[in-house]
Amino acid sequence: MSEKKSMKGMKWIIVLLALFLVAGVFVGAAGAGVGDGTGTGGSDSGGETGGSGSGEETTKYSVTYSYGGTTPTDAPEVPTESEHAAGETVTVKSNPESVEGYTFSGWSTSDATVENGKFEMPAKNVTLTGTWTVDPSVLKSIAVSIAAPAVGGGKPAPTINTSGVTAGTPSWTGTFDDNNKFKAGESYSVSIPATADTGKTFVSTLTKDDVTTTNGTVKSATLAENSVTIVIEFGTLTNSITSVTLPLTAPAKDQTAATTITSDTAGVNSATVSWSPSLSSGKFAQSTEYTATITVTTSAGYEFGGTGGKPSVTLSGSSIPAGEVSLSADKKTMTVTHKYPSTYPVVISAVALSIPKNPVGDENGPNLTIASTDPNKDNLDIITTTWKKSDGTTVTKLDYNTEYTANVEISVKSAKTSECTFASSVTVTKPNQTTDTSKTESVTLSNGKLSLSIKFKTGIDNEIDTVSLTMTAPASGTAVSIQPSLVKPETSAKYSVDSLKWYLGSTELTSGTFEPGKKYTAKIVLKTTDDYVFNSGIKKADVKVNSNTVDEDPSLTDSYKTLSLKYTFSETAKPTITLSADPSSPKIPVGGSQVSVNLRYTITGSYASGSISFGDNSGTTPLSASGSGTLTHSYSKTDTYTVKATVYDKSGVELASRTLSLPVGKDTLTAGFTATPASDNPQKISFAGTTAGNVTWEWDLGDGTKTNEKSFTHIYKKAKDYTVTLTVYSGGLSNTISKTVTVAKGTGSGGDGEPFLIIGDTEVPSPLDIIAEFIRLLLSLFNFEEHPLFPDLGGE
Repeated sequence: MSEKKSMKGMKWIIVLLALFLVAGVFVGAAGAGVGDGTGTGGSDSGGETGGSGSGEETTKYSVTYSYGGTTPTDAPEVPTESEHAAGETVTVKSNPESVEGYTFSGWSTSDATVENGKFEMPAKNVTLTGTWTVDPSVLKSIAVSIAAPAVGGGKPAPTINTSGVTAGTPSWTGTFDDNNKFKAGESYSVSIPATADTGKTFVSTLTKDDVTTTNGTVKSATLAENSVTIVIEFGTLTNSITSVTLPLTAPAKDQTAATTITSDTAGVNSATVSWSPSLSSGKFAQSTEYTATITVTTSAGYEFGGTGGKPSVTLSGSSIPAGEVSLSADKKTMTVTHKYPSTYPVVISAVALSIPKNPVGDENGPNLTIASTDPNKDNLDIITTTWKKSDGTTVTKLDYNTEYTANVEISVKSAKTSECTFASSVTVTKPNQTTDTSKTESVTLSNGKLSLSIKFKTGIDNEIDTVSLTMTAPASGTAVSIQPSLVKPETSAKYSVDSLKWYLGSTELTSGTFEPGKKYTAKIVLKTTDDYVFNSGIKKADVKVNSNTVDEDPSLTDSYKTLSLKYTFSETAKPTITLSADPSSPKIPVGGSQVSVNLRYTITGSYASGSISFGDNSGTTPLSASGSGTLTHSYSKTDTYTVKATVYDKSGVELASRTLSLPVGKDTLTAGFTATPASDNPQKISFAGTTAGNVTWEWDLGDGTKTNEKSFTHIYKKAKDYTVTLTVYSGGLSNTISKTVTVAKGTGSGGDGEPFLIIGDTEVPSPLDIIAEFIRLLLSLFNFEEHPLFPDLGGE
């Protein structure tokens, strides 16, 4: 049994091994048949030669790349997708090339762990993401905000709206008017310098396409280092004409038809007018409906515009429907087609009203009439006139200086309705008014009647709006006068001077004289003449004295017929003082104790009192009321003294003063003398000491003679040069001077040439002279003076 069981077990083991072997052959064959043929010996059908294949299918997973963040428009393309089997080592692609103004974070993924630019491929797809980030320090665009130039406007200032960029001073190019304003028909451009702020820089590829502007067109953007110059161009400027006024008179029988008209609208050329039906004689016929076709063009720099693209048109005061207006495609030509009602012989386009000059107190209110100068005065009637106050209340009596509204109805007289009609627009004038006393508020035409609303202020024509007076200004020393005749009105026919009063501060002056250095106020009362009144709104700027504005707004009383004003004149002139000293630099003499100085003064102008101080604390001395004088004052000390003359008004207030700087010195002791020979004897010399002051004299005349006299005469015995010495003494001081005195010979005939005998200091004639004189006397007894033998003995 045991052997059979053993054999039976062995059989089962053999069977099982065989089955496993057969199964392995089939599996291998099947693997070779469906494989990719890459195994050694494999075939397309997975045939029997695929012995070396693995026998199993390999699964692969994708690796993709993508950008994140703010991707530049010029960023490089992402790397292409690749496939890898699980477990395979994958190398991450390199970062893309850099883009200016951006930073790249590098490739990263949460699907695998990247180390040193590589990762092991997991059994799943992997996405690698690279993030781009904008570099805030690099400026890639600029936004400019600028208002569009407008005709007649000033140069707008541009604004840079990009953070980190600062605009410089713009420079405009184009032709401007005399006021430096933009002109129609001209084109302009502006150059704007822009600088990158610290820490910022412009991208190097910046062009005009990177610059935006709120108005105009960016012409260029030029980079230079860290700045850019932006040029913005604006097209030709035009003025849009939104309203046009055309002065075309409505057709009337026998009137000449206008073919051209001139509008006062700026930018509009003269218009041409054509009429339908045509006019054979150039004049309108009666009872005919005419249509006017008006062609208007614009000047350079203008175009038509407005609501709905068309301007509003006023034809002779009437608005034209938009349907009668058409424009050319370029908006520079406008055509107005207007049909008029049937013509009348007379078309009334203007009415002249006569308004009373001063209707104050009229119980029934002023009646308005057609002015006598109105050519249609015989064709018109004023039906009603109603006067109303500003609150709408109807009145009959009008007050002064009050505003009213007159509601007036005017119609064509019944007998004239077949001949006359009102124009579609009627102008109202008031030819008898010399000032703007009324204002026409409205003029309407309804059912053949003309309704007027006229705002009227009573009393305006007789109002005095301004006052101008002339008068002599107060002068110091002149008498105070309150005569009204001193004030001269510029328009004496309208008002006169009722009274004049003078004030110094709050004190009224009725007599006396005007003082110097004071401001005086004139209070003047004016009264109107006849029917004139002062304007109730008159202000101080409207009232002048000597062309100067009065102090304050004038006051009005007596129903505006009395005006009181106050005017303060400039300060009256103050006196002037001149002051001088003789001598101007005095000196105390040698040996003396003082020096006297004459102080002279002159005062121009009025004053009440005056005094002079000498600067040496000796008090003051009154000045003469006559205005001039001389005062003598002595100074005993050397110093520089300030002499001051002052004048006062009657209140003791100083009016003027004058100072004089007086230097007082002291004379020095200086010896001096003169030596003068006698005319009849050159040996006789007169000496005189010239030293001033109280001095003692000591002379040495050079010939042994000495003396202590100040002046004397000395006769020298010999003719020659002598040294004369003078010494002077005073107050313990002394001074010496020496001079050479030349003594000439006398004219006598002495044997030694000396003309005289000198006995002591007395001169005696010489013996020879005595003998000659005796002989001359003897000969004269016998009349020999003229004898030719004795010519030298005749006469002296």
